[in-house]
Amino acid sequence: MPPSRDPNFRAKGRSKSTRSPGGQSGHKGVTLQPVDEPDKVIPIEMKPEDVPPGYRKVGYEARQVFDIILKRHVIEYQADVYEDDKGHRLVAPFPADVARKVQYGNTTKAHIVYLNVGQMLPYNRIQDYFGENDLPLSEGSTYNFMQMPMLGLKTLSAGLSGTYTGQSTSTVMRQASAWAKRGGGCTVCIHLLDKPLYAPSQKRYGSHERHGDPAPFLWRSHP
Repeated sequence: MPPSRDPNFRAKGRSKSTRSPGGQSGHKGVTLQPVDEPDKVIPIEMKPEDVPPGYRKVGYEARQVFDIILKRHVIEYQADVYEDDKGHRLVAPFPADVARKVQYGNTTKAHIVYLNVGQMLPYNRIQDYFGENDLPLSEGSTYNFMQMPMLGLKTLSAGLSGTYTGQSTSTVMRQASAWAKRGGGCTVCIHLLDKPLYAPSQKRYGSHERHGDPAPFLWRSHP
């Protein structure tokens, strides 16, 4: 039965707000600003017959349109190959994360995780989305990409387990920062916070840029 026909339903009136409509005082607005080097410039020229006598060109008036172009972007790595007279080959090393003949890039993987977790899109809709942009994606690949962040957290938890028990938050953060720094050229610190206000069975992982401006912490509970 809809609420309009329910005799026992009484709609509660909303109290009148004392705030004025529109942006509130102190709120930071976001406004586009023109860029010095646009990605594409389209000149708009006037036909000579449209210019009245006595006029001469003195410059141009610019307007910029901000947009996002979604398209497949393929990077090919070409490693030098050397060979001696006996046929022994020497191949320049590929980057560590380029392990297959063809593979998906890290940006694509992160975008897939975001669409599923952040926007709650099901696997088949994510496949359709990438397929429309000439990037075929199987359901198995999508599932594997979704497991990667969880496996990373499990690995981190195993590496840090028991190391910081009973220590203060500040000590934990300093030691976790040092641990992340020793990880080999990483640019992000991973912190394990165990504050009294959390349940003993829960840990909170947070990350922010190392030695730079602090970014918002991203929390995930891990029993």
